[in-house]
Amino acid sequence: KKGDYAGLAQQLAQQKNIKAAIVIGQIGAVLEEGLRKNNFGGQILAGAKNMPEVFGQIKNVAAAGDTVLLAPATSSFDWFKNYKERGVEFKKLAAQF
Repeated sequence: KKGDYAGLAQQLAQQKNIKAAIVIGQIGAVLEEGLRKNNFGGQILAGAKNMPEVFGQIKNVAAAGDTVLLAPATSSFDWFKNYKERGVEFKKLAAQF
């Protein structure tokens, strides 16, 4: 919370096996800027307003056998009451994928 995400963006940008990063919530713009600054080689997807929209973006980039990791890096109080609610919704939508 209220951390410096520059290091995270730098580490993500160095990973050559990441196809895309979906940046969301209040910190999304900060991560997007950091990824661009560090020449992230994958797609950067932004603009989702809720988890179903995130899964719409996932469907556009993920293929069979790909790993989709929910790694919010911070709390999601702008979208959810708590981490449990976020996890439940992610699992529900992932099961439909």
